[in-house]
Amino acid sequence: MINIGDEVIVDSRIGNPSQKAVVVDIIPENEYRQAMYRVRFPHNPDVVTITPNPNECWVDAPLVHRG
Repeated sequence: MINIGDEVIVDSRIGNPSQKAVVVDIIPENEYRQAMYRVRFPHNPDVVTITPNPNECWVDAPLVHRG
């Protein structure tokens, strides 16, 4: 199980290299959808995301793996 504060590896949907990130929030899985993780990319400020915080984004659970 992945928890807030864990360092994880985040895969890309579009073929970019995987990146290390830190989990900062979780939306738990339920019967209608899979879990989602809000992750921060503190090790690589060049990662661009479309959120109010430029180095954070929400990611579907299948793209997040223990780091």
